[in-house]
Amino acid sequence: MDNPQNQEDLSNWRALDKGKFKANCDVDTNESGPFSKASVVIRDWNGKLLDGTVHSIRAESSLDGELQAIRAACKVANGLGLKEVEIEYDNKQTISLSVSELVPPWKVCSVVQDIRHFAKDGKFLFKWARRTANKVAHKVASLALKKRLPCNWPNEFSEDRVNGVAHFPSKSTKGDGPLNDDCGKMNEK
Repeated sequence: MDNPQNQEDLSNWRALDKGKFKANCDVDTNESGPFSKASVVIRDWNGKLLDGTVHSIRAESSLDGELQAIRAACKVANGLGLKEVEIEYDNKQTISLSVSELVPPWKVCSVVQDIRHFAKDGKFLFKWARRTANKVAHKVASLALKKRLPCNWPNEFSEDRVNGVAHFPSKSTKGDGPLNDDCGKMNEK
């Protein structure tokens, strides 16, 4: 039987060795449409938020969306020049497909091949995490899907690590400033 202390440790974000980074990612799907939101949260070994992003994706299935979230985490870590990165996701099947040498299902083959390519270029370690350890990435994706995530959310983000809750200022409600879907329009002007 598992030690209860170990179970508690697995349910929260864990610190890393100095010089290493962690990318938590998640996807929130739109039941009424084809587009979903994939989020990536990058932290250093102390848990300090370094960067984060949200991508609008078109997923053919939940597996496809989840793998696209992992691919987004690889792209962000690669773009930041990070080499030793743990990429965590709360679905064991997607982690398994990311590290396996077996041929993936054809509908997600290109996404899996991209992930494996990024993994070879960087020192990426793919790990399964309990859903409770992935709360922040889930909240970011969920708020983005609801169009309630501010454009500059990484700068406004704070976290209560004891309770595992992400906080954004009350201005993150619609109408109080640019929200995630409006960010590109702001940059076009």
